[in-house]
Amino acid sequence: MKNKQTFISVVLTLVLLITSFMPFVAEAATFSDVPANSGKYPAINWAVENGFMNGAGRFEPNATVKEGALVETLSRADEHYQQVQEADMRYLFYGEFNLPLKGYVNKSLRNATDVTRGDFARIFAAFRGYDLTEKHAVQYLYTQGVTTGVTGKKTYKDYQPERVLTKGDLAVFLYRAQQTERLAVKGLQLAAVGRDDSKVTLPPGFDGDTTTQLPPPTEQEGNDIVGSESSKGLVQEVRISKEELIANGVDRTMLEIKLQTCDLSPINAEKTHQFQVKSKFGAYAVDGEGKVTRNVYTDGDTIYAEIVAPQLTKSVRDTITFELVNNNDKAMSCFVGKKIEVPLRYMPKAEMRVTYDVWDPDQPEDDNTNVKPPAIITETSPEFFQDGLIDVYTIFEDYKFEIGQLTEFRDVLGEVKREYIHYGKNENAEKNALGYENAILKFENYPIALWLFDRMLHERVYEGVRYPAEVHYSQVDPLRPTYAIQGIDDVIASQAEQINAVAAIVQLMGYLPAEDKITLEHYDSIYSIWAIYENLGVKEKDVFLAYEKGKKLGQLEAYKKRVDALKESEIIANRPKEFERYTKVMVNLYMPGGEVITDYQGEVKVTFNGEERTGHFITNTSSALGGSGEPGTAVVYFDSVVYGESNATVEIVKGDKEYDKMLKDITGPQQVDIYTDPRFATNSCTRATEIGFVVDYSGSMQAVDPDNSRAHYVRKLIKQFDAENNIIVRADTTGKVIKKGKAKDVLTHSLFDNEVNKGGTNLLKATDVVFNHYTDSRQASKALIIISDGKTSVTMINQITKKAKDQGIKVYTIGMGEGKQLNDRTLVQLANDTGGTYFHALNRHQFHNHAQVLLNSVLCNRVYDSCAISNNLLRDPSVRVRNGRVTMQTQVDETCNLVDKVIVKYHASHGELQFTLGNRSNVLHTTTQPIAQFDNLILNSNVEFVALDKSGNVIARKNVTVQ
Repeated sequence: MKNKQTFISVVLTLVLLITSFMPFVAEAATFSDVPANSGKYPAINWAVENGFMNGAGRFEPNATVKEGALVETLSRADEHYQQVQEADMRYLFYGEFNLPLKGYVNKSLRNATDVTRGDFARIFAAFRGYDLTEKHAVQYLYTQGVTTGVTGKKTYKDYQPERVLTKGDLAVFLYRAQQTERLAVKGLQLAAVGRDDSKVTLPPGFDGDTTTQLPPPTEQEGNDIVGSESSKGLVQEVRISKEELIANGVDRTMLEIKLQTCDLSPINAEKTHQFQVKSKFGAYAVDGEGKVTRNVYTDGDTIYAEIVAPQLTKSVRDTITFELVNNNDKAMSCFVGKKIEVPLRYMPKAEMRVTYDVWDPDQPEDDNTNVKPPAIITETSPEFFQDGLIDVYTIFEDYKFEIGQLTEFRDVLGEVKREYIHYGKNENAEKNALGYENAILKFENYPIALWLFDRMLHERVYEGVRYPAEVHYSQVDPLRPTYAIQGIDDVIASQAEQINAVAAIVQLMGYLPAEDKITLEHYDSIYSIWAIYENLGVKEKDVFLAYEKGKKLGQLEAYKKRVDALKESEIIANRPKEFERYTKVMVNLYMPGGEVITDYQGEVKVTFNGEERTGHFITNTSSALGGSGEPGTAVVYFDSVVYGESNATVEIVKGDKEYDKMLKDITGPQQVDIYTDPRFATNSCTRATEIGFVVDYSGSMQAVDPDNSRAHYVRKLIKQFDAENNIIVRADTTGKVIKKGKAKDVLTHSLFDNEVNKGGTNLLKATDVVFNHYTDSRQASKALIIISDGKTSVTMINQITKKAKDQGIKVYTIGMGEGKQLNDRTLVQLANDTGGTYFHALNRHQFHNHAQVLLNSVLCNRVYDSCAISNNLLRDPSVRVRNGRVTMQTQVDETCNLVDKVIVKYHASHGELQFTLGNRSNVLHTTTQPIAQFDNLILNSNVEFVALDKSGNVIARKNVTVQ
């Protein structure tokens, strides 16, 4: 955390005023002991000229650094340190940030203790906000480019952590550090013990003397004092959102692995490379739809992989490996045959999982729930089968079939065997048959639903001209086989002008019953056909429209309309009649290993919106008011909805002796965050509008928006704008127009609902695609909304902004992610140069608030400040009492410029006290006061942070508890 105390020096102010009027000519300093051609010279010159270190004339680069001198240097370079330069004040200040220093209490250690290079690694990591043990701190310095090791090997030993830190070391380390991120303390909330070690992965061989990167670095002048950017390894950085996962088949983590080419140069943002993912213990990667995949892709220079833990009943340490496959890029040839390894750990734990579902009749299309379908779906694959045609003999109940293939394989002795492998034959045939219910099912190359596949399979096996029937088999998904029925009818193909997709739609529709016989059994099948139709190109759609003079298209639309109505009727029938609107909270208990407990004879208390209700873990019944649900689920309904962010508290109030010991760690109160979209305000202005949407679905977006909130808000914005012309474009390395037209027509398309994040990024190329689809109308307001993390090539930016201005299009950009996940520079420039606005959304609530401001900006043709987002302006406010002082601090969203000052109010029955926080770099607002100031007021939990604009208006409030 960031904390400061304001001290005003009249003398210092006077000196600054006087010297500000004196002419100044900067000259490079000269040092008798540091030649100008020395590799250390630029860093030392920087440190001395900026007043961070002493040494004009003679620097003494090999002199050792005491802890007090290190702290003084940090304070002089630290943008957040505004206090007087006095040793006690420096230690008091950094004590609030929990930097791991030794001289806090024993002052004699400040000037008596040499700082080792290992000590510096931990201290600097804490300065940057990371609580790391020494080895992980050293690796952190490598990943940040602060050090390259003494010989360039980038191992722990090569850093020489036991060696005493010299003045030359310190100057170079800080010089490098400030080149990538400004020097402004972030600090820790608690004393440093290594809580963040899981965020920094130690490469294989890190403890040894050998290099951990390939190829070995080129021999350079130097060491840590000089260093060289070219000595960085191929794997530049590994970020792990969680290194320890619950072994339940559900818990997941995001891995981000930053790479560079074999010649140690950056990888272009548009490049995409494919890596195969493997786990020793059954973990697996999932794509943006939650489907299991064996391959992941880079977005430019970074591999993004979401890994799901396996279900296990014991703790294990796993190694996730990534291996480059299908490579045709010479710049990446050194990765071939090599493995990138990332360690993870799985721990079986008892769990209480709380899910919610909100029904708001005013916003029936909103998906306000945290319920997710299971990511893992498995189906046994035929062992030894090769990709290709297989024979199908018999179909059994429960979606099983008798299949066979003539195949080659190696036996246990390594000998090649050629043999016909047969499943489901002779005695116990049905037991030995393989299933296809959960396989990936296709017609030609188009995914289809189980009902359709089963009907087609029965026709081929029992009515076809060939017996056994043939189906194409492949194994793309490691956990599920793919079965594809092939063969377009010649007559249909001819009438469809040999367009495969159109012919497939017509042929598949032939298996459906008459419209009045359609039931919910056909829901998935009709939607799988509709998906093929949605992906047709313009010419292909014209051909389908002409098929039977439009009758087929009309029939398909009628099918979809009917199943939509049936689905809505089912939802209404299952909705509690007792409530007009409701918030539903569901609680499940799980054994270690992820198995749900279905016979728990206990009760749970749920508190939400000021109400308390009790639910029973049930095995049957169906009454909503009785708290029913699926087996083992306690369900509680509340007849209220809280818009925006809220939470529910869940606690077991009646246990079950059979499970008390197993669940002892989860019986206490647990909190679940609940979010319900607020309603958009009625549009305050109306005008003819054309809206373009460019939505980033490159691989990096999986890290910032794994739940695909983008798709939800694009739909809401299209509906609320109700524009005459909408242009919807998917962005990755190019731009693809998904749909265009009037709002009501565009909303019939699935748009981005099923899009998968994949591949590289060229956001500006995608943006260029949109411009061709605006009309020439001068009456309509024209706007372009871009949603992205901003990671893209920028070579076209001037061309894009010129096109936008020439066509009168204002660009509004929404940046998603934080820290290294977000590169907002391009997004800010696009908005500023075209008269639009940049918004930064960290969560759904902020996204909604930004969307409301954006609507008003476009429809009313006014400039609104995107910071008008209530309490989201204030981030991480805190009040802490330490060593007789009270430190108050908060951060303000740095994309905002409305906040003029922040005040803190203490309320009590017998008095009130108010402080104005000092403004540090427009981001950190803080002050530290002696606790004596509070003699007449009892410090209590009723502490309020209030943000004010320049007119003195309150624009944000937050209450906190004194720590």
